[in-house]
Amino acid sequence: MGFAPEDLVFSGHSRHSVDEKGRVAIPKNLRKVLPSESNGRFKLCIGHDSTIEIHPLSEWRGLEMATLADLDRDVHADREKLEAKLWFSEDAEMDQTNRILIPRYMLEYAGLKPNSDCVFSGMGRYFVLLSAVEFDARMQRYLKNYSKYTEKVKPGGIGTSKPEDNSEPSSIPK
Repeated sequence: MGFAPEDLVFSGHSRHSVDEKGRVAIPKNLRKVLPSESNGRFKLCIGHDSTIEIHPLSEWRGLEMATLADLDRDVHADREKLEAKLWFSEDAEMDQTNRILIPRYMLEYAGLKPNSDCVFSGMGRYFVLLSAVEFDARMQRYLKNYSKYTEKVKPGGIGTSKPEDNSEPSSIPK
């Protein structure tokens, strides 16, 4: 699901660390663009590829209404999407020092431990938290393939290319 240009709010990345209690400070560059109606409150949820999604509460309500409400609870795949997003979501609120507490299970999912380095990365209407090790690996892959990621796609697939696949070859015969 994409987003319109006017939806681009959170971008860039910022390195921080998780403290011994599982708290992390929201970077200033992200705090500057937080919607005031969220009042420093967030919805945290398990994200794609070992990330933790951090949604300002006002944006989460819009996402929930626009996306999750359209899912059909009587369709198995839709129900699983609902479960994955709602079962693994938590409320968080910034304290006086701009920190939020990340639940242990989310830290483990993202490969983070107390006193570990992490990176906040903007994703438009929300931002994600991931381990610095994972971020660095992705950054190297993205920089190596940058021209392929930014190449304009032509109709019909002519002149398109895919990013280099650095995964191990499948052992399953074709």
